[in-house]
Amino acid sequence: GGSAALAAVYGVYHNNADHSSVTINSNSISLIRSTGISDFACIRTNITGSGTVVINNNNLNLQAISGCSGVFYCIEQEGSSNSVTISNNIFNNLNSLFTSGGGFAIYNANLSTTCNIFNNNIQTTLTKGTSSNTGVRFYYDNAGVSGGVTNFYGNNFSNIGGTGITPVIGVEMISTANDQVNIYNNQCNGLNAGNLNGAFAQLINIQSQGTVSIYNNTFLNVSSYGSIDGVIVTGGLGSVFNISGNDFSSLSSSGSTSSVTGLNLGGASDFGTYNISNNKIYNLTAPSLTTTGFITAVNCGNSSTQFQATINAWNNIIGGLYAPVGSVDMQVRGFYFNSSYSNLYFNTVYLNASSNAATFGSTCVFSNWTNDLLMKNNIFINLSTPGSTSGRSTSLRVGNTTYAFWETGSNNNIYYVGTPSARINIFYDGVNADQTMAAFQGHVTPRESQSISIMPVFLSTISSSPSFLKLDPTANCTLRGKAVVINGYSNDYDGDLRSNFYPTHGADELISTDPGQWTGIVSTDWHNGNNWCGLTVPTSTINVTVPSSAINQPVITLSATAKDVSILSGATLSMTAGSFNVYGNITRTGNYNQTGGTLRFSGNNAQTVSGSLNVTSFEMNNSGGTTLLNGDLTASGTGTFTNGALTTGGSTVEDAERTNS
Repeated sequence: GGSAALAAVYGVYHNNADHSSVTINSNSISLIRSTGISDFACIRTNITGSGTVVINNNNLNLQAISGCSGVFYCIEQEGSSNSVTISNNIFNNLNSLFTSGGGFAIYNANLSTTCNIFNNNIQTTLTKGTSSNTGVRFYYDNAGVSGGVTNFYGNNFSNIGGTGITPVIGVEMISTANDQVNIYNNQCNGLNAGNLNGAFAQLINIQSQGTVSIYNNTFLNVSSYGSIDGVIVTGGLGSVFNISGNDFSSLSSSGSTSSVTGLNLGGASDFGTYNISNNKIYNLTAPSLTTTGFITAVNCGNSSTQFQATINAWNNIIGGLYAPVGSVDMQVRGFYFNSSYSNLYFNTVYLNASSNAATFGSTCVFSNWTNDLLMKNNIFINLSTPGSTSGRSTSLRVGNTTYAFWETGSNNNIYYVGTPSARINIFYDGVNADQTMAAFQGHVTPRESQSISIMPVFLSTISSSPSFLKLDPTANCTLRGKAVVINGYSNDYDGDLRSNFYPTHGADELISTDPGQWTGIVSTDWHNGNNWCGLTVPTSTINVTVPSSAINQPVITLSATAKDVSILSGATLSMTAGSFNVYGNITRTGNYNQTGGTLRFSGNNAQTVSGSLNVTSFEMNNSGGTTLLNGDLTASGTGTFTNGALTTGGSTVEDAERTNS
């Protein structure tokens, strides 16, 4: 660089339409500029024609010291070549003190058919040290081509910062073309916009009329005085956005009127389709937010003009949304739909927010306007505390009392708000404030007739935990049979297969470690695996529990096997035929009703029986022996002693005809 340069300054500049291709590889370029009013770049190309541009394995250092103005670029692309590849470049100490003009690590205005941007890395920082509303970006692309493809993957754009009113954007692509964009396997840890009103932060901002896929990215630690968006996307008629498998964590705004949004989808008159799946959105906060801003995990349309897009959301995990001094009702929202066609399946939303303001409120889901809303197999938990004088904590809110927009097929959801009250409601529509499922179902019938209000047992409700909102595999068997199969949705958030017959609610499918708990969700048939929490019939290594809460009580009609058997108070285990081979202990506080078949004490390990048993016949065939702890063993038929000792311990053993005694 030079002092007081009036012309643009470049480390490498290639501007020749006659060359079919250019490769800029393995260079180390360091530019420092103290004064000047023009643009500034380490590498710039302007290639037209059918050739290719390859820029890879370069180490770039760019600093603009106070007194400069213009735009600074590490890599700047212009022209219209056939393809562009920018890969494996390292950006070191990118710092601009320009008084005006933006800053870019990679700027792409090349109208190429194929563009591949991958494995580029900010090794230290990318910062704009002066306050300017022009902002700083890692990657900017305004050169979408109809039929073109852009792949942006494996990049690390961490440690980007601005001061004052400076906005900071990770990736911004602006296109009116029907193109294809794929953004995947990138990471960002540290995106920090300015600390004054006017600054904002956006991880990804895409405008496209084509197909955009954003998946398997990890984004965390984003801050700004102004608003924050994890992903903000806008499409048009025929556009498709697939946003899947992303992790958004620790997005925090320090402003008093600034919103924080995980996914901000669409705008006015947007007719695109948005497929939102398997994302984890958590720790969204605004510690100073008071009046006009909101904390929203998924926001779909926020204008007064109808938003006509279609939203399909499934297997998303949402929680940890906070506005501790918020003073607006519904200031914390899981899903917010303002006039869209919305389909929600297998999502888990868990809110537990509070505020010191008297007018604070929150909701898991809000749907406005008159377009379709269909919800199945979701978990909506809101344990938030509403304001002391107004505001509500709700699982579900809708914008009117006609419900014409609400699909009658909406059903099989979990709505839970803890202890309901006048302003802690399962459902609110501006008039009806329902505290019970019965009242809710009565208002919205025939919708939600099979929905329930129950608190699932999660492995963790701490949003930073890897087990956040995962179902406890040792519990939750009571959820079996309450959700339904939805064709095309066969995997959960982790990729685990859902049951083909009786899936569980929410993003995480229950893979039970208590497979021997009886649920009876199909019938009384012991021999039908779908009647068990583990969806398989117990074996000699499976402990069986029969609770009184089961829909149907079990009946053994063929040969059956179990390890320990616990018949809980109020429950009944019946046997009409076959043999029941028990290899462990029997504990009976409920009822054992045997009218046929044989109860067989089996195995090689000592076993105990607690509680009296009345049987038609039994067989002692356990070399380790069986002990009656309390209660009698009475057989109306035969007692057969094949192997092992039966210790009565003061209890009585009676049978009509003892064999091999």
